[in-house]
Amino acid sequence: GSLRRAANLAKVLPRRDLARLYRLSTRHRPLACLYAAQRIAEMCIKEGLFGRPIVRDINPRLITLSNESVSVSAFYMPLALVYTLHLRFVLVFFLILNPLAMFSEDPLPSLSQIYIFMAVISYAFLGLEDMAMKIQNPFGVGSSDLPLEIFNFIVYRDVKDIIDMKYRFFGKTYTNRLLMLGKDEIASKESTLA
Repeated sequence: GSLRRAANLAKVLPRRDLARLYRLSTRHRPLACLYAAQRIAEMCIKEGLFGRPIVRDINPRLITLSNESVSVSAFYMPLALVYTLHLRFVLVFFLILNPLAMFSEDPLPSLSQIYIFMAVISYAFLGLEDMAMKIQNPFGVGSSDLPLEIFNFIVYRDVKDIIDMKYRFFGKTYTNRLLMLGKDEIASKESTLA
């Protein structure tokens, strides 16, 4: 997963910027990317690609993303190993001692009843413990993790729609302006590919 993401980032970012991004802690990388997006929007204004009204449409989404990123990063609070070991020890100890509590019953439950009772209790408690460990870090590529690709696609689609509105409003002149601003980078990319 992380190698694939690094390869995708390397397609977009120059090596120097990619290295700077990876020097940041994992929690601060999304905020750095949002800051870069705001800087790109400011550069687009300075270069005349679009005006402040367009940025007023984009900026609230970036601020919302920033706020959500901060609140989501609070989810990743891994338990210390001591707490995890303590939790598991107490859970196993409880599950082992639990059948002993049944000896005070009158009449005593049969062995099959004890097995069924212990299977149900163990399944419930061990399932809760496993679920707690999975919920501890919701960021990954597993089936129970947050669908970050979908979130990114929604943001991509929104930005694409905003840019599409800009193209419809300004027409061919906007495309020519973009090509003029990026002609040096396009030429350098073509020379490195050849």
